[in-house]
Amino acid sequence: MDLKAKKVFLMDMDGTFYLGNTIIPGSLDFIDRLQKNGKSFYFL
Repeated sequence: MDLKAKKVFLMDMDGTFYLGNTIIPGSLDFIDRLQKNGKSFYFL
């Protein structure tokens, strides 16, 4: 899948960006990359 061609990302948060009270490693970097590349994202 070519993520560069995608414009919008819909994501669940629990188990994708955090688990319990812990942020999953790399999840904040992913959001930063989306923002730097002008991508829209929404959390469910």
